[in-house]
Amino acid sequence: MVKNNNDRYKKMGEILWKIMPDDASSIMAEARIGTGVIESSIEYRDKKGGIKWFDFGYISRDIYDQLDECFMVFFASVKKDDAKNEWNHCLYTLYDNGEFKADFSLDEKWKSEVE
Repeated sequence: MVKNNNDRYKKMGEILWKIMPDDASSIMAEARIGTGVIESSIEYRDKKGGIKWFDFGYISRDIYDQLDECFMVFFASVKKDDAKNEWNHCLYTLYDNGEFKADFSLDEKWKSEVE
């Protein structure tokens, strides 16, 4: 059970680690979120620095659903706990050494499209 934001980061990292290709230096999960709406994608950077996408069907719908659930729960908890720091875009990066970075921003264009 995911109890707090650190647990959410850990769960997202575990999901991404499972699908991270051997030739990847990092894997990125990105989401744009609105009320009940989510658009997400996953890509990776190879060890030469090139951006790569996964072949169709490589990532199961279940993986996308798990990541989307993490993003939505995280979004709802931040919105409830810290309404001043509004965001609707998140980029979660997991590196091949196990480190991660999460960047949050407000995408005004997306916000106007989903509201």
